[in-house]
Amino acid sequence: MKLFSILLLIVACPLTLGAELTATGHPDYPPIAWESGGSLKGASVELVKAALKNLGHTVRFVPVGTWGRAQEEVKSGRIDILLPPYKTPKRELVYTFPERPFLMDKTAIFTKKGKVIKFNEFKDLKQFDGVAIVNDSFGDKFDKADNDHKILKRLSKTEQCLQFLLRGRADYLIAGQNAALAVISKLGLKDKFDIQEQLIIETGMYTAISKKSVYNTKKFTESFFKEMDRLVSEKLHEKAIADALDDYSNETQEDI
Repeated sequence: MKLFSILLLIVACPLTLGAELTATGHPDYPPIAWESGGSLKGASVELVKAALKNLGHTVRFVPVGTWGRAQEEVKSGRIDILLPPYKTPKRELVYTFPERPFLMDKTAIFTKKGKVIKFNEFKDLKQFDGVAIVNDSFGDKFDKADNDHKILKRLSKTEQCLQFLLRGRADYLIAGQNAALAVISKLGLKDKFDIQEQLIIETGMYTAISKKSVYNTKKFTESFFKEMDRLVSEKLHEKAIADALDDYSNETQEDI
């Protein structure tokens, strides 16, 4: 009877003795998150690892190949934590978000050197051929315009999108500014692309917890998000980003 009571307590309070959570993330968003050699790397990975360690827990990072699948795995509760989604009303239905992001992110328009893209409304971009990564969100307003007007062709990786620009198969790429610049720099193509003046959006990047996770409790989410805030307040995210950029740039380059 005593053994049964102990087991019941462990099941009811999965974080009592320290837990191993699971996390996954964007496979192509350096220096924040990316997949390499069968593992997940990036500044968000290191921040989450540090926050959970400080709380007495561990985390296992699970690369799943695509951003769409990463979102689905966390939505279903098969994986606990998702890195680093923007917050949208649709996503708030299935993930628990902290109040504050761990980093702000600009979403920009990239073009081949010398090309200019101008627009008044997002639907105006339909006159050009645009590309972006599958399942990337660029804020509610743009996502609605894209859904209504079919603005973008979706591809699997940033490198593939850049190929389309260089070969004249697309006029522009919409992507996180820092992520795309990291890929462009790594590939030695800084002189091949321009960033247009008009941004798509500037918004936050978050750590999100599946609402179906056993760890989606008030006690855990409050302590985890508070520890993430503390790490950011101490500027540890800046070091994590610098280290991640070095790590990413030193990996073997792939020809595009």
